[in-house]
Amino acid sequence: MKKFVFIILIFLSFNIFAKRYEGGYVNGKWYVFYNNDYLQRYCTDGFSIQHPYACEFRGPFDELLEIELSVIGIAEIKNGAEILLKVSDFKIEIPDDENNDKNQVYTAYTYPVPPERKGKPYFPKFSSIPKEEFLEFLKNNSKNLKFDNKEWTEEYEGEKVKFLGVEKINLNLFGRLDKVGDYILINSINPYL
Repeated sequence: MKKFVFIILIFLSFNIFAKRYEGGYVNGKWYVFYNNDYLQRYCTDGFSIQHPYACEFRGPFDELLEIELSVIGIAEIKNGAEILLKVSDFKIEIPDDENNDKNQVYTAYTYPVPPERKGKPYFPKFSSIPKEEFLEFLKNNSKNLKFDNKEWTEEYEGEKVKFLGVEKINLNLFGRLDKVGDYILINSINPYL
């Protein structure tokens, strides 16, 4: 009996029964952090615009999230004032309850995607970071980017952007999701400190 109780405690400590966000369609548009319940559908469907205080449920888009990015390239955009990061992998921790003591972790393979994209890696769009803020982050965290002599061009917001390759580095940043969940506004510093 003691073994059985011990095993149950182990399962509960790892929070294996916690419900993860699965995503869902509302009026033909995919919402990543939508759990197909009536209140979320009602608030997602435009009611919250007409009655802003009626839909005060908190979703992950309301939270400041911890984000770990594996960066393999950088580009300067907006005349060198902003840094765009090329990400090869990510980990996003989303608070699972009102006390923020249990987290759900999402990666490129566990991010909620439409059924037709299941099993394929998905990368949401990450925002750029102000260059001065990013340089301060690197300095304060004793990090440095080492270039690997690779260059490539990608399209970003309708413009061609030249990336410079860097040796893979993990950066622990902060971010917010948009309501749909496919765009993440990242900050290199916690704006609430």
